[in-house]
Amino acid sequence: MRFQREKFCPRIERANKFLGGSIAEARVLDIGIGYGSFLNILEQDYGIQNLCGMDPFPKSLEMSKKNT
Repeated sequence: MRFQREKFCPRIERANKFLGGSIAEARVLDIGIGYGSFLNILEQDYGIQNLCGMDPFPKSLEMSKKNT
């Protein structure tokens, strides 16, 4: 998960700054959820609760449910 944090956190921080520090109130739709790492980071590190993920591959959805 360290790699994912290094990849996603700078982008999330920029979005948080753009939103005036209110990212915890954001609603996020992740299309192409994969393993669910992005949503997991948003929930665990940034306190975002309104999250939804979609993926056309049932196996990805199954894996993401285990990771989030």
